[in-house]
Amino acid sequence: MFAAFTLGLVGSLHCVVMCGPLLLALPFGISNDKNALLKVFLYHIGRIGSYVAMGVVLGLGSRQLAAVPYIQQALTLVAGILLLAMVLYGNVLENKLRQLPLFSQFVARINRAYARLIKKSGNATMLGLGTLNGLIPCGMVYAAAVGAMSTGDAALAGGFMLLYGLGTLPLLMLLQWGGLPFGQKIRVQLRKLQPVFLVLLGLFFIYRGLFFNAGILEYSVPPAQLECH
Repeated sequence: MFAAFTLGLVGSLHCVVMCGPLLLALPFGISNDKNALLKVFLYHIGRIGSYVAMGVVLGLGSRQLAAVPYIQQALTLVAGILLLAMVLYGNVLENKLRQLPLFSQFVARINRAYARLIKKSGNATMLGLGTLNGLIPCGMVYAAAVGAMSTGDAALAGGFMLLYGLGTLPLLMLLQWGGLPFGQKIRVQLRKLQPVFLVLLGLFFIYRGLFFNAGILEYSVPPAQLECH
């Protein structure tokens, strides 16, 4: 579960770089709205709520796979490989995914709903915007989703995605609250740091998948047996 929170922290670097302008365009003003903090929290409650719901659904689906030998380690390995692939081919992979017919229709509906809501204000609007934001395609979320599936349990998968979402909070809250001046120079530096953290985290997932409780290597290489002669 520590990996889930760390993945969220690293993922928030991606969010600041790629989605910073979108977050700053949300319909509230920090300086003149007494309920601004509440709206910020409602937005993130909606966003993290989408992550948790996603985790529960994936956990229910992966429960049937739990009996497959070392499936949890295999999924952890896939999550690590996906993180490394994002460093090398992140934009390409996301663009290819968006081109799939059913997926592109789903994304278009989310974007239309988001465009309608962002013109409004109010607490319910912020909750709705956060919920929709949690469904917007993102490679980091997909990597977290694979990690959640590796738990093989609905409650654990939901908890994994909850911790992932909480990991994204500190940096995004500072961005929205104006506590950090995310100008162009800082965003460039974050863009440079992001691949480093992704590689380290990807290698951690791969190591965990290969060696945790002997994992896949134990399954693929039968243990030596003692023989009496």
